Amino acid sequence: MLYVFPIYLFAKNIQSLRMDVFTVSFTLILSVAILQAVSPSVYTALIGQIIRFKGAEFGGRGLSILAPEPTDMGFTLFYMFVLISVLAVKSTDGRPYAVMKIGCFSFALLTLSGSSLFAFFFVLLAWLNFSVKKFTYSIFVTLLVFVLLNWGMSAIPEEMPRPFVMLHSFIGNPLALIGSTSLGYRATHFWIGFSSIVTSDYLIIGSGIGSLRELGGELLAKSGILDFVPFTQYYDEAMQRSVRGAQLVSSAGQLMLEMGVIGLLAIIFLIHWHHSLGARESRYIARLVTISFLLFIFQSFPLSYPLPWFVLGILCNRNLRVVPPRRLFYSQLSTSQVKSKLLLGRIND
Repeated sequence: MLYVFPIYLFAKNIQSLRMDVFTVSFTLILSVAILQAVSPSVYTALIGQIIRFKGAEFGGRGLSILAPEPTDMGFTLFYMFVLISVLAVKSTDGRPYAVMKIGCFSFALLTLSGSSLFAFFFVLLAWLNFSVKKFTYSIFVTLLVFVLLNWGMSAIPEEMPRPFVMLHSFIGNPLALIGSTSLGYRATHFWIGFSSIVTSDYLIIGSGIGSLRELGGELLAKSGILDFVPFTQYYDEAMQRSVRGAQLVSSAGQLMLEMGVIGLLAIIFLIHWHHSLGARESRYIARLVTISFLLFIFQSFPLSYPLPWFVLGILCNRNLRVVPPRRLFYSQLSTSQVKSKLLLGRIND
């Protein structure tokens, strides 16, 4: 928290933000993505000097670009989408940022990250202003799409991209999917933290910071999740080892394990705070930032992951002046207006 608090303060007190920084970011992301796709060996040699890869070969998992693995890059692009959406609402004209949001989604597709695609699905839900009719229609369409996907992907070969294989497994046997992928870590670690409030000897007060090494195995057995989810032998053994480590992969699970009910209340407060701050801008932003924070804290991202706290600071900032991207800003002016402003020296930088 000492790491993320300055990030939050910076975002809360910044006076202006030029959106050209995202243009630079997208250019860098695209350049590195092309490098990884064209020459993986050169990519590993160069980018490996500044990034600690979780695996040298990514196979059908997509491009990791500027992150240790595709999941990290995909979710970072999702949070860039959230941040741009918030800044667009704070700007006097949100139209220029549509291209940037499309860019975030397009680059996320290159990662083939199931987590990011799942997150962007919730972006759609946040955008929809549900009524009973819309909700019923959406449920019908979703079921129809699932049936068609299950029928169409029944012959998917193993070498197909991982998200498609996972989607097929999710439709056919979701518990088996959890038991044979990294989803098992996230679900198990969250459930350990949540159930520890009643299964731990320390009950509602939490077992204290740093207690996972001693109590992790015991709490895993008490949680009963190993009897419920059909873990493969590999993930069963990996789960036994992971809960005796330094921390859980679920930030929410970690807070509830170490701080008990206080940790649970802290999570509820943060979720409510995000929603309240987002509601000052619009209903859509309130839903979007709340969903984004939920996805962050319940997935395998540590509390020190900086983007959620930067978004929180931007939401708290009442004095922020958002400067549109330079090229898009100029395109809104006629040629005569640009010439006159240049002659008068009114366009700076």
